Amino acid sequence: MHIVGIVIAILVGIPFLLWAAALQDRLKKWGVPRAVEIARFQGWVSPHRLMTQAHLTKSDAQMVLLEACKQGLLYQAVNGRYYRGPPPSA
Repeated sequence: MHIVGIVIAILVGIPFLLWAAALQDRLKKWGVPRAVEIARFQGWVSPHRLMTQAHLTKSDAQMVLLEACKQGLLYQAVNGRYYRGPPPSA
């Protein structure tokens, strides 16, 4: 009986995890261009600005901004804001 519960949990859990990963990928594909667009028009973007203008949760906004930084589209300044392009040379 205990093994049946484990098998059911695995059969339900794996598709749920795959669905969540696919949802994150779609969010990144949609959110990164939106974050760059906000930075272009407003001069900068922050997680709170992205939350407000793109209707995201704070964790989703932070994930999108991190992905934009990984792609080299934005960089995070000391003040916590994200700006377009590569960081200026020191």
